Amino acid sequence: MDQFTKDVVQSAYRIELADALGGAREAITFPGRDREVVVTPDEVAEAKRNAEELISRPSVRDRLCPQLKAVSDDLGDVAKGVVGAMIPLAIGPQAVMPLSAVAFGALAVIVLRAGVKTLCPDPPAPR
Repeated sequence: MDQFTKDVVQSAYRIELADALGGAREAITFPGRDREVVVTPDEVAEAKRNAEELISRPSVRDRLCPQLKAVSDDLGDVAKGVVGAMIPLAIGPQAVMPLSAVAFGALAVIVLRAGVKTLCPDPPAPR
């Protein structure tokens, strides 16, 4: 697993923990490219709002669903699937999200909470 994917998995778990603690901390330390990065609860909330908006887009779900259907309901596995699916959509002029472990981790948390089966329903069986 590459370093960015590890950082995304750690970020997803830290977001989930911060939510479970009810925002009791003023800032959360997240893994960064060369060092730990301090992120405020407002920044995490913004990343989650952006993630909710992203998964409402059919084009993003079309990109995510093939990866997500192959993973378990474990947050770490969902985070890895999010990285695999969304890296191309975070690079270049057409980028729809920042190339940040916090942004990807927030997307994994939102996807897990929404449920893969809800976001990516199986097509109806042919009759």
